[in-house]
This record gives sequence, structure tokens and C-alpha cells, in this order.
Amino acid sequence: MKKVVFIVPLCKLVLCDKLLFHDTLCEKFGGFTKYEIKGGWFNPETGKVEYDLSYKYEVLTDKVEVLKAYIIALNKRWKEDCIYFEVVDTDVHFIK
Repeated sequence: MKKVVFIVPLCKLVLCDKLLFHDTLCEKFGGFTKYEIKGGWFNPETGKVEYDLSYKYEVLTDKVEVLKAYIIALNKRWKEDCIYFEVVDTDVHFIK
């Protein structure tokens, strides 16, 4: 099992898209954890530092390539330059 972490700008998920997105993450990949985060970067085109709010998602899955293809397809609609997508080897235990 791998932990996949990806970041989606808050403004890209409108309410109906967010619900469908969350349902898809649960149904196809077993679930997700979501965090609201703030980030910043230097924009070389404007010469300014830019900030935005985003959602950081974590998904535990064996279907990394399927999830990656799903995020790539969504990103075409979102029209972001890129989406941060990290795959982490992990040793997860669900304990009682």
C-alpha cells in the first residue's frame, strides 16, 4: 500500500465537484483525509510572491497509477500548470 499526497487549489473545487470528487476518492480508492493549507511561491512572470489556499489530500491505495490518471484528467479541466502529487512508501497499521 502507498500513501499518495496531492494538493488541489481551493478555488478549483466548487461544491458539486467537491462532493463528486470526494465520493470518487471513497468509492474507487477507499477513502481520503483532507487538510486545508496555505502556500506561497515566487511567480517569475510577475516578480511577486503569491499565496493561495489549497486542500492537501492523503489517500492510501494500491491503485497509484489509476489515481494519478484521475488527477491528470481533472487537472485538464482545472487548467492548473501542474498538481503536486507525491507517492510515499508507507507501513500503515489500523489498530484497535
